[in-house]
Amino acid sequence: MEINDLKIFYEVARLHSTSKAADQLNYVQSNVSKRVAHLEKQLKRTLFHRTNKGMTLTADGVQFLAHVNCILAEVSKMEAAFSIEKESVHLGSTQTLAKNYLQDYYFTKDFSIFIQSIQELTLKLKEGSLDVMIVNTAVNDSELKELHHWHESIAWTTAIENQETLLNNTILISRDPMCPYRKATLDYLADHQITTEAVIEVDTLDIMLSMLESNKTVALLPQKTIAAHEKLRSLTAPPFSQVSIYAYGLKSATSFDFLKNLHIE
Repeated sequence: MEINDLKIFYEVARLHSTSKAADQLNYVQSNVSKRVAHLEKQLKRTLFHRTNKGMTLTADGVQFLAHVNCILAEVSKMEAAFSIEKESVHLGSTQTLAKNYLQDYYFTKDFSIFIQSIQELTLKLKEGSLDVMIVNTAVNDSELKELHHWHESIAWTTAIENQETLLNNTILISRDPMCPYRKATLDYLADHQITTEAVIEVDTLDIMLSMLESNKTVALLPQKTIAAHEKLRSLTAPPFSQVSIYAYGLKSATSFDFLKNLHIE
């Protein structure tokens, strides 16, 4: 059984597709399919359900994935331990934080930026694919340690032209259940005993910003986001509230000086 086959299996399981896994790994699809089939033959188990909609793990596949995650994480740690020098810091974050605070790091060869969900970032960090992840939700994991901690101000925001009061607007929230802005919004509605059916879940920040600019809508967003968009204004005097932002690394991680200079408010 080869480590590379385990990496292929992991990507197919993550992406539910041999073609997407092939793109991710820079392989041809036929090779990915052959290596998965070879792995199933070795194990004498069917690891995937194959349908027109994609590939999902069987019960054996789920069990095997748990072992693969542990093996790949150890391999990454070993590679990191014996690496003399890395070309760049692999920094992972969510789309909102990257848009607000990490754009300058895209323009230096010392950093490689990766944007994914918190769950995916955590897995990548534990595998060793990332050096640091910056997220706005506390992550309780025995393999990780907190490297730095900030506080970010948030406020209700809407279009400059929108003169409606808060509750006369449709409220926008992220569809991501781990999004702290979503949680702050729902907590606010509950604390003020506000019941409204005018809440829309949105998949991406860009879609939310577009909806805010052109509709009678409101959302709780970082002050940094509001300040960067000339068509938006705050409905409340800052700071309405604050969200905690965390930088995490592996327990074995050394300190990263750039985190001390990262300006978040």
